[in-house]
Formats: sequence, C-alpha cells, structure tokens
Amino acid sequence: MIGRLLKKSSTNQEAKERYIKEMKANENEVIKIKKEKLNGVIIRSKANWSEKNEKSNKYFYGLLKTRKKTTLFRKNLVLASSQSTLLSNIESKLNEAEIYSLDKKIDKTEIMNVFEESPNNKSSGPDGLCFEF
Repeated sequence: MIGRLLKKSSTNQEAKERYIKEMKANENEVIKIKKEKLNGVIIRSKANWSEKNEKSNKYFYGLLKTRKKTTLFRKNLVLASSQSTLLSNIESKLNEAEIYSLDKKIDKTEIMNVFEESPNNKSSGPDGLCFEF
C-alpha cells in the first residue's frame, strides 16, 4: 500500500514538473511575441530613440496613433466641385479617332482576326489567353 502511494506521488510530481516546464515555455513564447509586436510598433512609429532594454509601449502606441490621425488626405476636405474642376483641366491625350476606336463595340470579325493572328503553341498567361492583344 505504501509502495503504491509513493509511486502515485512520484508520478504526480513528474506531471507537475512537466506542467511547470510547459507553462514556462508558453510564458517565454508570449514574451517573444510581445517583443516582436513591440518592435513592429517601434518601426511603424518611426521613433528616433528607444532606451536600452526599457521601451515605453504607451509612448510608441501613442505616437503611432497620432501619426495615423495626421494623414495626407482627409475625406471631408475634398469637395465634389473641386474634383470636377480638376478633371476639366486635364487635357485629353487621345484624338477624336482614337476615342471613337476605343469606345466602339467589339464585333465578331475583330475577335476572329485577333485569334487568327495569335501565335500557336504558347502557354496561357494569367488571364487565360495565350497571347497579348
């Protein structure tokens, strides 16, 4: 009876030791992930300094948050009328014949001509066609 109790307590002790080792490994993994995340925040914040072995997470997260707010373009600052004014001042680089050629519908003969002029024995590209238009 005492032998069984001693055996049971030793297996419990081994289980506890395995559990403690696993917990320490998990804790080290969490610390590693936090450091990686902090390094990413430091890089994204473009801070010029960080103290040796003492980094203020609050500082870097605050700096990153501030930089996100100060964006180059803001939705509320652009008026629809200014967009149309901008577009009206852009000169067209196409002449009337080119515009007509691009706007007209594609007919079957044009498609057949492209297929007939395409090279044979070519592998298809990302669009599934084996040639360029």
